[in-house]
Amino acid sequence: MKKHAETVAAEKHPEIAEAEEILHAQAVDYQTAKALVLRLKKKKLFGYARKLLSLARQKNIDIDQKSGLWLVQQHALCTYKDADLPCDERLDRALSILESYL
Repeated sequence: MKKHAETVAAEKHPEIAEAEEILHAQAVDYQTAKALVLRLKKKKLFGYARKLLSLARQKNIDIDQKSGLWLVQQHALCTYKDADLPCDERLDRALSILESYL
């Protein structure tokens, strides 16, 4: 019996399973998000990192300016590098994310 592609990916990268759990729960604190994003980026899992950063920015509105800036910068970077997004759309989205912080 063949396994679903997402199940195989989650088994190969435990970070995917952790990210999916957080995204499903729709709750994440800054420290957890930062640690997981760094691990996802190391494995070039930019789509999951992008989604996690989007959630983290929505849920952590009362964090300090430095942490908020890190979330925005990483969200823009992971959006730009996310191969799941159409190429012509990535840069525009990343720029919009950066502009939203100004």
